[in-house]
Amino acid sequence: AFVAYLVGTMMAGALIFPAGLGALDRLARRTRTESELETEDAEPGELALREHVVVVGYGVTGSNLSRVLKSTHVPFCVIELNQAMIRDAQAAGAHVVLGDAARVSILRHAGIERASALVVAINDPQATRRIVSIARAACPALHIVVRTNYVSELEDLSRRGANVVVPADFEASVRIFSHVLEELGV
Repeated sequence: AFVAYLVGTMMAGALIFPAGLGALDRLARRTRTESELETEDAEPGELALREHVVVVGYGVTGSNLSRVLKSTHVPFCVIELNQAMIRDAQAAGAHVVLGDAARVSILRHAGIERASALVVAINDPQATRRIVSIARAACPALHIVVRTNYVSELEDLSRRGANVVVPADFEASVRIFSHVLEELGV
């Protein structure tokens, strides 16, 4: 009975999962305002931005970058899954795409084909690798910047198509030794 239950739930999950993805796409379309939808060359449901920056993740790095982009009048949008982060981004005036950036359809909703850059600033190494690979395959000329936690991920992300990889542990060590050297008068 237990094995039959397990097999049955796996089969049901396999049938329900595609419907859930469609529901997520419909929900993402409903959360955007009409002014964010459709220009002459945008597909229905895509943001109407050109030469913009797509920011994946609205954590510390993504929100700080978004503030700088907004204050310098550079168009941008944020791709985020976390509802609290989405509310924060919308409250800050950002265009937001709800969804998983590791799906090409979500990247297209964000107008990746018309974007000037993609910044991946999430804390999931596997998702980061998938996003970089998918974005590079979809847009070979796109400038991709990735924030990662460890220097050890630099080579793999570069090989997958990232133009710039910023390892947080390396950046932190540079900041620390620059402060120490400054304090010592060097």
